[in-house]
Amino acid sequence: MTDPALSETNPEHYLDRLVAAGDKAGLSTNQPVMDRNGMVLAGPGTPVSARLRERLVRHKLLRPIDESLTSTDPVTNERLVERARTLLADNPLLQHLARRVPDSGRLLSAIRSVELPQPLEIKLTVAATNEPARLDHLLMVTLIALAIGLRRDVPAGELKALALAGILHDLGELHIDPAIFESSCDLSVPLRRQVEAHPIIMFAMLESLGDRYHESARAVLEHHERIDGSGYPRGRHGKQLSSLGRILALAEFLASLHMRRECTHMLVALKLQRHHFDPELVDIAFRLMGRTSNATPEHVGRTFAELTARLTTLLAVPREWRDLRDRDDELGLSVDHLNWLDDRARTIQHHFARLGVHADDLEGSLAPIAEDDETIAELTIITEEIERQIVDTTWEVHRRVGPAAIERLPDGVRELLTRPVDVGTPAPR
Repeated sequence: MTDPALSETNPEHYLDRLVAAGDKAGLSTNQPVMDRNGMVLAGPGTPVSARLRERLVRHKLLRPIDESLTSTDPVTNERLVERARTLLADNPLLQHLARRVPDSGRLLSAIRSVELPQPLEIKLTVAATNEPARLDHLLMVTLIALAIGLRRDVPAGELKALALAGILHDLGELHIDPAIFESSCDLSVPLRRQVEAHPIIMFAMLESLGDRYHESARAVLEHHERIDGSGYPRGRHGKQLSSLGRILALAEFLASLHMRRECTHMLVALKLQRHHFDPELVDIAFRLMGRTSNATPEHVGRTFAELTARLTTLLAVPREWRDLRDRDDELGLSVDHLNWLDDRARTIQHHFARLGVHADDLEGSLAPIAEDDETIAELTIITEEIERQIVDTTWEVHRRVGPAAIERLPDGVRELLTRPVDVGTPAPR
């Protein structure tokens, strides 16, 4: 499969990650590495090192480098099972899911059943050696997907394919620019294309291993697709998406919310964004996770209209903060201060966006909960948490910029930066 997004990827990124994992994982060649003209670039037993990287980066290889590598400390099938067992024992969400599936032992048995040809084992080893948290994310997604699959009575063969897809779904990210994950700036078109390429990279790798991996390959390709057509890389929708792809997409969404710790109210986010996912699977997820329990009596009485009005006010604040960057010449604020404020505003906007609340379509994004008192109460609590972040930010502006500089600001700007949203929240101590 070819895609314009692949043209934005660079083999140097994966070679850099290979070198970083080389010594720790004991990576070396197990056969001659040749370019497409038949030139031998490295013989068997050559350690993966910066020197090997410099040789490889100048050539088009006859076969993917993973096919020519071995490791003295690989991520084996049993290692995956043991780590998954630890996560099930330590993670409250996974513990909860395991109690609500027909046979929790099948979660681990499905992972144990997957087949990991050497190239896939190498890819996993590189990922786990450089970023242990990445392996936990892959297994978190896998276990959530399997829990959904078990509640949906997915046959054993498909569970095996689903487990493999979950374990591998994000490994295409090893081939894209690490700056994407380190920077908080908005992604440029080339960087965005790299992000959109990562499902295609692993799809192509799995497809190259034969027909037996096709179901897993397709699920990997579709794990960022959405049933309403709003996902990537192909923008497919509805019945164009495979059953396993739909499950993996929902599991990846839930795991990302949980592991980022930026949204602890998972059911609220799912209710607000349920139109992106298969309705049957969303219902299964609700039954698996149970009802929310964070609503308290003081919040239950808030009306939908009150919540909408509050969110309208809140959503305007970070947008106005970010607009200040276009007025830097007249404000007299330092670039560092404006960059800091822009970063805080972006963070607050992301909190809302990950819930599914969007300033440009507030009415539409809140419509799914208009008659849901429990979710209105839940979202009210989250709103008050974000209000506190806004208040804390305005007080931090006082400390960073200083009273004298603030007094010199134009009236409207001074009011924006010094008058916190009126929620009765005191200054942080």
